[in-house]
Amino acid sequence: MTYLHVVIKRSEDVKPLFLFGDLTEKDLKRRFLRQYQLGKSVLKENQVVNLGNVVVVEIIRTSDPLKEALKNLQKKSNDRIDQMNRESSGFMIISVGSGWVNEDIVHCGEDVTLKYVSAPPGGGTPITKIIAFIHSPWVLSLGGGIALIVIGILVKKCFGN
Repeated sequence: MTYLHVVIKRSEDVKPLFLFGDLTEKDLKRRFLRQYQLGKSVLKENQVVNLGNVVVVEIIRTSDPLKEALKNLQKKSNDRIDQMNRESSGFMIISVGSGWVNEDIVHCGEDVTLKYVSAPPGGGTPITKIIAFIHSPWVLSLGGGIALIVIGILVKKCFGN
């Protein structure tokens, strides 16, 4: 099974914000993509997050759930630091490494953002785009003209010579 995780950065944030984790594709569409396409807000724990001012979206696919993927990243990070400290001559690196915060999930899997996101927030869903197209003055004028022609032909057939 694969897991999808969403990390965003908003214009007012200094750091990335982990939004959702361990989602299925269906959950991703329902909980994030639809709201993102409409530029609406979502609820993250007890915080309302406005998706209308998102400047960066990262959707990451992993084969492991969030906690397990982060634990694996912690181990790799600590092993890398230990190796660098063993191989260094005279100085030591002291660091907590990666994998301690949920936002580090971006280093754990495959970035599949482009598969799901192709427009800025508020760009609309396919249905809202169709409705907007139908309501454009050009389509309404052309549609109204065609409707008048059809009505004229029907009236002539019914009441004409």
